[in-house]
Amino acid sequence: MLKRRTTLLLIGFPVYVLLLSFLSTLLWMLVYHPLQGWADWGSEFVKRFPWLDDTAWWLLGALPGLLIATTQYLFIVPVLDVRVRLRRDGRPLLRSLIGGAFVGALGMAALLLALSDVVWLVQRGEAPEYEAYWLLTTVVLSVLACSWLIWTPLLAIFSRRRPHRTMPGRLVGLLLGGTIAEMVVIIPVDVLVRYRNSCYCSTASFHATWLATLALLWLTGPGIVLAVTSRRRRAWLEHHCASCGYAKGPSPAAKCPECGYAWLEASRTNK
Repeated sequence: MLKRRTTLLLIGFPVYVLLLSFLSTLLWMLVYHPLQGWADWGSEFVKRFPWLDDTAWWLLGALPGLLIATTQYLFIVPVLDVRVRLRRDGRPLLRSLIGGAFVGALGMAALLLALSDVVWLVQRGEAPEYEAYWLLTTVVLSVLACSWLIWTPLLAIFSRRRPHRTMPGRLVGLLLGGTIAEMVVIIPVDVLVRYRNSCYCSTASFHATWLATLALLWLTGPGIVLAVTSRRRRAWLEHHCASCGYAKGPSPAAKCPECGYAWLEASRTNK
């Protein structure tokens, strides 16, 4: 069984990374030009597949695809088997938090980049255009890395206030709502920058829109997994402690004898 899972991971993970890389490139094309993006992406796909000679594809497709797939894996694996005990200081929970922090970092980086262009629009009437693409890439990756470092401890605090079994679903829901709210803010800024600037693809707000769409792409995977496994998790939670996994037994007390988690209070809160 272990060999089968390892083989499936070795084969399936690279294929999934490749799929996400293509989707990431497609999203960039659509953000660049919503109507013309499909045609441009289709022509590039036919002419230059698999784009291994294009440096831009590695930055816009391969790197985001690898980061999304890896962080999704870190986030989802502890959720797949509800029988695994997840302590507050346990490694499975820590990996899940690190993976989930990435999508929060995407949203924060997108918002910060968009707000930076807002400041320039107010002061000078147009957003700065980065002539050197490597400089813009450095700025985007630096903001993303700093946001990731900020979000990891924030999620650690969040997890301590939620039962470990329900934390992933609540987190995905909150991040999805936050990302949609960010899109409501970012898109008008991007539209205004496109109106004011001649080369909007070299502005921070353009890449902010792309990062926000990548956040939605990231949330799609865990959202599907949580929806598919929700019935099994609920059935398991009815007979086990949501905090430590201890079996409740036929006549459970008000609290878990193993960790002291209040079952009755948690059930009222969840309702």
